[in-house]
Amino acid sequence: MYWPNGGQGVIITRYNGNHGQHMNRLTKEVFQEGCHIHKYKQEAAEQGIKSENDAIVTEKFITLNQALRLFFTDMHVTNYGDFYPVLLQEELI
Repeated sequence: MYWPNGGQGVIITRYNGNHGQHMNRLTKEVFQEGCHIHKYKQEAAEQGIKSENDAIVTEKFITLNQALRLFFTDMHVTNYGDFYPVLLQEELI
């Protein structure tokens, strides 16, 4: 989440588990299931749509720990293991 000075917070990215159907309101793309990653889109914000509505399906994570590990990696957080050492342990699937 980004908090501009004196402004309201804006969600930049969100990693979601499988919760059923989702529709990207800008493109009208619909997917029925699957873990997915939401990303901020200026165009959505300008049209009054939740700015992070746009999402893509991913197979890069299934579990919460996998999602957190991917999030920290994608956000270039290099010391997450200092705070979440359990995430350094790879999972057997």
